[in-house]
Parts: sequence; C-alpha cells; structure tokens
Amino acid sequence: MISLFWLSAVGLLLIASIFVVLPLWWSVKREGEGVLAQAEGNLQLHEERLQELGQALSAGEITEAEYSGQVEDQSLVLLEDAGPLLAGDEAARGVQGASRGSKPVFVMGLIFLALASTVWFSDAGWSQGALTELTFTESLQQNRDVPRSKAELEEMASGLEAIRALSPDNEQVGFYLGQLQLTLGDFDRAVEIFTPLAERYPEDGDLAVALAESRYLQQGRQLTQDLNVLFERAVNLKPNSVSLLEILGMEAFKRGDTVRAKRFFERALTFADGERAKLIATVLEGLPAASVSVETDQLAGASQDDKPMLGPRRVRVTVSKDPALDVNPALTVYIFAKAVSGPPMPLAVVKRKVADLPLQVVLDESMAMMAGFSIADFDQIIVTARISETGLATPSLEDRSVESAAIQLDQSEVGVALVLR
Repeated sequence: MISLFWLSAVGLLLIASIFVVLPLWWSVKREGEGVLAQAEGNLQLHEERLQELGQALSAGEITEAEYSGQVEDQSLVLLEDAGPLLAGDEAARGVQGASRGSKPVFVMGLIFLALASTVWFSDAGWSQGALTELTFTESLQQNRDVPRSKAELEEMASGLEAIRALSPDNEQVGFYLGQLQLTLGDFDRAVEIFTPLAERYPEDGDLAVALAESRYLQQGRQLTQDLNVLFERAVNLKPNSVSLLEILGMEAFKRGDTVRAKRFFERALTFADGERAKLIATVLEGLPAASVSVETDQLAGASQDDKPMLGPRRVRVTVSKDPALDVNPALTVYIFAKAVSGPPMPLAVVKRKVADLPLQVVLDESMAMMAGFSIADFDQIIVTARISETGLATPSLEDRSVESAAIQLDQSEVGVALVLR
C-alpha cells in the first residue's frame, strides 16, 4: 500500500522537474522560431533587389556588366547575413541535442534524489529514523485490532522503544508504547509513560483513562483515595470508558455492594460490543441479588423517628428537534444530568441517535457512574441534551446542545422538555 509519504515525494519530484524541463524547452523553441523568421526576411529582401536590378537592365539604365556585378554583390550580402543565422541555428540544434542528451541525466538525477531521500530518512541518515518511524506507526495503526502473541507484542514494544529513543517528542509513539506495556503487564513502565502525557494534555479522555487504569493495576488493583480522584476525572472526561466502568463495578462488588456493581456493569454493557459485551453479560448473570433484600430490610427496620425519605428519584426527559434543524440522523445524542453544585461529572447519562428524535428517556439513580454521585445525592440538577458531531462524550465546538434551568428534586419524579435548535 502506497503511503502518503511516498505519494508526496513523487509529487514533489514531478513539480521540481516541471521547473527545469519546461523553461528549457520554451527557450529552445523561441530561439528556433526567431532564427527561421529572420532567414525568411533576408531572403525576401534579396529577391526584391534582384527584381529591381532586372528591371533596370531591361530599361537600359545599367549595363550587363554592372548587372552581373551587383547581383554578385547582393549574393555576398545575403551570405554574410545568413552566416550568424546559420551559426545560431547550429547552436539551437546543439541546445536541442543537449536537451535530448540530458534526458538520461535527468532520469538519473530523479533516481539519485529518491535514493538520497530514502537514506536521509532512514536510521543511518541525518533524520535519525523518520522513515522507520513512519512505516512502523502506519503498520501499527492498520493492524492494531489484529490478535497477536505475547512474543509479537514484545517485539513491537521493543521497536517502539527504539523509535522513541530516536524521537522522544513523538507523543503518538509514546501513547502506543504505553498501551503495549499496559497489555504486557509492565504497569510501572506504562505509568511512567502516561503520567507526563496526561499532564501535558489534561483534557484528553483517552490519556486520563489509560493513566487511571495503569495506576490501579500498579497498586495491585486497590482503589485508594488518591485514585478515586483520578478515576472521577477520567470518568468525567470519558464516561463511556468500558474498562473504567468494569473496574468500578468490581470494586463495588468487593465492598459487597452488589446493586451498585450491577449498575456499573450494566452501564459498561451499553458501550461494549463483541466478545467484551458477551463477557460483561456473563458477569451480570452471575451477580447475586441478595444485597437488594438486605437494603430493603435495612430500610424497613429504620427508626420511625427518622425523616421520611422520598422514593427512587426519576427525571423524565422529553427531547425533540426543531424542524428547521438539518443534521445527520446517524449522529449521537447524549442526554445527561449534572448537579448544580457538585462535581462536573454527569450523574446519569443516556445515549441515543438523532434518528430516534423525538424521544423520551428516564434518568434515575441506577445510572450513577460512581458511588455517592447519583441523582439521589443532589437536590438540584441541570439536564442537558447534546448532539455530538464526533460521537464522543467529550464536547466539541461543532456540537449543538440545550440545557434546562435548575431542577429541584423535591419529589420522586419530575419532568422536563428540551428542544434542540
């Protein structure tokens, strides 16, 4: 497969050849046309002079001897005028011959330039392996989803380490290398790579997720207090991260909170596909339901003096689109709730398509992404509907969105209508 690099190189060579060959051909053509025009003009003047001499001889104005002498003089003048022209014509033919002879030289020059460029961008050249880096990263991107053995992954990691040593500022290579080290189980190395990248790009959701997962695995799968903060930020930047939702589900299960674990795994299943989705579905089927009755018993045994509690909070959201709004039906629509005074991360999220509009969805406590951050934990929320041009949860400048006023959750269920314009 011809890469953009080689197409660009060939294109630049062709453009350069135009600036050399075209001016040379044009100058030779103009010189040849000028020589021919001047020769025709001199010959026409010579013929006119011979006609005048013939008329003078017939009229008796000059003698036969004078006529012959002047004809000879005119012939000499014509030859003298033709001398430089003949020399110029020979020079033009020489230039044409040189141009024809320069074709092999030109072709050899192109070949030499291509070889010199290849050497220049190779590991031995002054560019320090830019060509190797290009081909390696292109191959990695094209085959990133192809299953590989551990030996192949280790070989790829070694290649990326070598490239990164030559180009330490190449952040794309660094990100791929960190992912490979995470896959291979070298969590210390993954954290070492992802930490400066995440600091440099604090709003990048993929980097935040990669660092949170690496730190979690590095600490022996323990969700410590400092990691809680990191996870909150990662989930806020990328709420559809299947790996983070799985980790949060496992942590809730380890604490015995089966209900919350089920919520996390159900949310992960929403965004997962393929074999990953099948695995999550299997985990959900195996989760026990005992903790539901435990929570019910605890609520039933609560003191009668306690403050009465509301039932499960639900926000029924109706989302429609202005008829004048013309957008791609395949674009993603996110409907989510956030606390008025609280963390920036959504308390509940639903993902749909523009083609589904108008629609009605329910945001409830089961959609919480982290413990203690659900609709049940905040009394005032704002509901937003956003059409994502990129398909990602992270907003972009091209997105269209509408949000509600502050909603007071002083009853079990409230309703809100949003119109996207």
